[in-house]
Amino acid sequence: MHLGQVLRGHRERAKLTQEQAAVRAGITRGALAALEKKQFPDPHLSTLLALMLTYRLGSLEALLGPSHSEVLAATWHAQGWQGGKPSAPEARGPWGQGS
Repeated sequence: MHLGQVLRGHRERAKLTQEQAAVRAGITRGALAALEKKQFPDPHLSTLLALMLTYRLGSLEALLGPSHSEVLAATWHAQGWQGGKPSAPEARGPWGQGS
């Protein structure tokens, strides 16, 4: 089952139409439809968190399933995201200048 199918399954279990789920998540119906169609969608973290709340799930792992959440976590880590924030070079101070 690909990620789009997982997302669609949560919406269907919540008994929401694409329009209803999109409105609750603060995205367009077209954006939700695109996420549900794609095998490897590239959603923003904010979109995933909004869908997690829309479908009343307690974690991203509950939304995505363990294998998909591990892949996304590895991708975000490789892009420099750690703990929800982009990682900064160690030589930088709190305001972006050298320490």
